[in-house]
Amino acid sequence: MLTRHQRPNVRIMLDRLDEFHLGELLYMFEVQTAFAGELYGVNPFDQPAVEEGKLVARTFLGQKDLLEPQIKKDLEKYIKSHK
Repeated sequence: MLTRHQRPNVRIMLDRLDEFHLGELLYMFEVQTAFAGELYGVNPFDQPAVEEGKLVARTFLGQKDLLEPQIKKDLEKYIKSHK
């Protein structure tokens, strides 16, 4: 469908779906991430907002007392304004 609508995409075909080939695929994505980070001038392995995003997601899923009070207050304000 993406190809039909002329959108960028990739098809990955593995000779076999086993631990070795899946490991190679994951390694390829890690190297790709490192190269992209270098091209964009960022360290893709040190992104502080990632952990905060995980906490926000867990809060949405119902876990309590994960966020600092100010972040929780800001999140509640955002949710109310986007309903």
